[in-house]
Amino acid sequence: MLKIAYLETDNKELSRLILEGNYKYYSFTSYEYYDRVELDNDEWNTISRVSVDDCGNILGYFSASTNRTQQKITSMSFVKFRYKFNEYGDNDRLESIVGEDLNEFIEEIMTHPILKLVKFSAIKDNPANKTYNKWIEKYGGKRYLYEKSVMLRDGLFYDVWGYYFCRRT
Repeated sequence: MLKIAYLETDNKELSRLILEGNYKYYSFTSYEYYDRVELDNDEWNTISRVSVDDCGNILGYFSASTNRTQQKITSMSFVKFRYKFNEYGDNDRLESIVGEDLNEFIEEIMTHPILKLVKFSAIKDNPANKTYNKWIEKYGGKRYLYEKSVMLRDGLFYDVWGYYFCRRT
Protein backbone atom coordinates (compact mmCIF):
# COMPACT_ATOMS: atom_id res chain seq x y z
CA MET A 1 0.00 0.00 0.00
CA LEU A 2 1.25 3.46 -0.87
CA LYS A 3 1.09 5.86 2.08
CA ILE A 4 2.10 9.45 2.76
CA ALA A 5 5.60 9.13 4.27
CA TYR A 6 5.43 11.69 7.07
CA LEU A 7 2.21 10.10 8.39
CA GLU A 8 3.72 6.59 8.49
CA THR A 9 7.34 7.02 9.56
CA ASP A 10 10.01 9.56 10.47
CA ASN A 11 13.40 10.82 9.30
CA LYS A 12 15.30 8.56 11.70
CA GLU A 13 13.63 5.34 10.52
CA LEU A 14 13.98 6.10 6.80
CA SER A 15 17.58 7.24 7.25
CA ARG A 16 18.36 3.99 9.10
CA LEU A 17 16.82 1.85 6.35
CA ILE A 18 18.74 3.69 3.64
CA LEU A 19 22.05 3.64 5.53
CA GLU A 20 21.74 -0.09 6.35
CA GLY A 21 20.95 -0.85 2.71
CA ASN A 22 24.18 0.79 1.55
CA TYR A 23 22.69 1.99 -1.73
CA LYS A 24 25.49 2.96 -4.07
CA TYR A 25 23.25 4.94 -6.43
CA TYR A 26 20.77 6.45 -3.95
CA SER A 27 22.25 9.93 -3.68
CA PHE A 28 25.07 11.47 -5.59
CA THR A 29 24.72 15.13 -4.75
CA SER A 30 26.41 15.03 -1.34
CA TYR A 31 27.65 11.97 0.49
CA GLU A 32 28.07 14.04 3.64
CA TYR A 33 24.28 13.77 3.92
CA TYR A 34 23.98 10.32 2.38
CA ASP A 35 22.40 8.80 5.46
CA ARG A 36 19.81 11.50 6.11
CA VAL A 37 16.23 11.78 4.97
CA GLU A 38 14.45 15.04 5.72
CA LEU A 39 10.69 14.50 5.63
CA ASP A 40 8.55 17.62 5.54
CA ASN A 41 5.29 17.73 7.49
CA ASP A 42 3.44 18.72 4.34
CA GLU A 43 3.84 18.19 0.61
CA TRP A 44 4.58 21.71 -0.60
CA ASN A 45 8.31 21.18 -1.28
CA THR A 46 8.54 17.40 -1.42
CA ILE A 47 6.00 14.71 -2.25
CA SER A 48 7.06 11.64 -0.24
CA ARG A 49 5.50 8.19 -0.09
CA VAL A 50 6.35 4.87 1.52
CA SER A 51 5.35 1.45 0.32
CA VAL A 52 4.15 -0.73 3.20
CA ASP A 53 2.95 -4.31 3.49
CA ASP A 54 -0.08 -5.52 5.46
CA CYS A 55 2.02 -5.66 8.65
CA GLY A 56 3.16 -2.04 8.30
CA ASN A 57 6.73 -2.92 7.26
CA ILE A 58 8.27 -0.24 5.06
CA LEU A 59 9.19 -1.79 1.71
CA GLY A 60 10.18 1.34 -0.22
CA TYR A 61 10.55 5.10 -0.13
CA PHE A 62 9.74 7.42 -3.05
CA SER A 63 10.05 11.19 -3.13
CA ALA A 64 9.86 14.06 -5.58
CA SER A 65 11.24 17.52 -4.81
CA THR A 66 9.05 20.27 -6.21
CA ASN A 67 9.29 23.86 -7.34
CA ARG A 68 5.67 24.88 -7.52
CA THR A 69 6.42 28.36 -8.84
CA GLN A 70 8.10 26.77 -11.86
CA GLN A 71 5.52 23.93 -11.93
CA LYS A 72 8.20 21.26 -11.92
CA ILE A 73 9.73 18.30 -10.16
CA THR A 74 13.44 19.01 -9.72
CA SER A 75 14.63 15.62 -8.47
CA MET A 76 13.29 12.23 -7.46
CA SER A 77 14.38 9.35 -5.24
CA PHE A 78 13.26 5.75 -5.39
CA VAL A 79 14.44 3.11 -2.91
CA LYS A 80 13.22 -0.46 -2.56
CA PHE A 81 14.38 -2.00 0.71
CA ARG A 82 14.94 -5.46 -0.82
CA TYR A 83 17.57 -6.34 1.77
CA LYS A 84 14.73 -6.45 4.35
CA PHE A 85 12.32 -8.60 2.30
CA ASN A 86 13.60 -11.96 3.65
CA GLU A 87 12.94 -10.70 7.15
CA TYR A 88 9.42 -9.54 6.23
CA GLY A 89 8.20 -12.56 4.27
CA ASP A 90 7.75 -13.73 0.67
CA ASN A 91 10.17 -11.84 -1.62
CA ASP A 92 8.05 -12.17 -4.76
CA ARG A 93 4.90 -10.89 -3.03
CA LEU A 94 6.76 -7.95 -1.45
CA GLU A 95 8.48 -7.11 -4.74
CA SER A 96 5.06 -7.05 -6.38
CA ILE A 97 3.64 -4.72 -3.71
CA VAL A 98 6.49 -2.24 -3.89
CA GLY A 99 6.49 -2.37 -7.71
CA GLU A 100 2.78 -1.54 -7.86
CA ASP A 101 3.29 1.26 -5.33
CA LEU A 102 6.15 2.75 -7.36
CA ASN A 103 3.98 2.69 -10.48
CA GLU A 104 1.17 4.41 -8.56
CA PHE A 105 3.59 7.07 -7.28
CA ILE A 106 4.93 7.75 -10.78
CA GLU A 107 1.42 7.98 -12.19
CA GLU A 108 0.57 10.50 -9.46
CA ILE A 109 3.65 12.58 -10.32
CA MET A 110 3.25 12.39 -14.10
CA THR A 111 -0.41 13.40 -13.97
CA HIS A 112 -0.13 15.99 -11.19
CA PRO A 113 -2.51 18.88 -11.96
CA ILE A 114 0.05 21.60 -11.16
CA LEU A 115 3.49 20.05 -11.76
CA LYS A 116 3.99 19.77 -15.52
CA LEU A 117 7.77 19.31 -15.86
CA VAL A 118 9.66 16.39 -14.33
CA LYS A 119 13.45 16.24 -14.30
CA PHE A 120 15.70 13.79 -12.48
CA SER A 121 19.02 12.03 -12.92
CA ALA A 122 20.36 8.53 -12.43
CA ILE A 123 23.83 7.03 -12.63
CA LYS A 124 24.16 5.24 -15.97
CA ASP A 125 25.18 1.95 -14.31
CA ASN A 126 22.05 1.90 -12.13
CA PRO A 127 19.88 -1.10 -13.10
CA ALA A 128 16.78 1.03 -12.44
CA ASN A 129 17.42 2.85 -15.72
CA LYS A 130 15.57 0.02 -17.47
CA THR A 131 12.44 1.12 -15.63
CA TYR A 132 13.09 4.81 -16.30
CA ASN A 133 13.42 4.08 -20.02
CA LYS A 134 9.98 2.44 -19.96
CA TRP A 135 8.63 5.66 -18.45
CA ILE A 136 10.05 7.54 -21.46
CA GLU A 137 7.97 5.35 -23.76
CA LYS A 138 4.85 5.66 -21.60
CA TYR A 139 5.01 9.39 -20.80
CA GLY A 140 6.86 10.74 -23.82
CA GLY A 141 10.06 11.78 -22.10
CA LYS A 142 13.66 12.19 -23.19
CA ARG A 143 17.03 11.37 -21.70
CA TYR A 144 20.45 12.94 -22.01
CA LEU A 145 23.87 11.53 -21.14
CA TYR A 146 26.33 13.53 -19.04
CA GLU A 147 29.69 11.79 -19.27
CA LYS A 148 31.84 11.34 -16.18
CA SER A 149 29.91 14.05 -14.37
CA VAL A 150 29.41 12.66 -10.86
CA MET A 151 31.81 11.21 -8.31
CA LEU A 152 30.43 8.50 -6.06
CA ARG A 153 31.75 7.42 -2.66
CA ASP A 154 34.29 5.14 -4.31
CA GLY A 155 36.08 8.22 -5.69
CA LEU A 156 35.34 7.35 -9.33
CA PHE A 157 33.45 9.51 -11.82
CA TYR A 158 30.33 8.08 -13.42
CA ASP A 159 28.15 8.87 -16.42
CA VAL A 160 24.69 10.16 -15.59
CA TRP A 161 21.40 9.94 -17.48
CA GLY A 162 19.25 13.03 -17.17
CA TYR A 163 15.54 12.28 -17.60
CA TYR A 164 13.07 14.92 -18.76
CA PHE A 165 9.27 14.80 -19.07
CA CYS A 166 7.09 17.76 -19.98
CA ARG A 167 3.30 17.95 -20.30
CA ARG A 168 2.20 20.89 -22.39
CA THR A 169 -1.38 20.98 -21.10
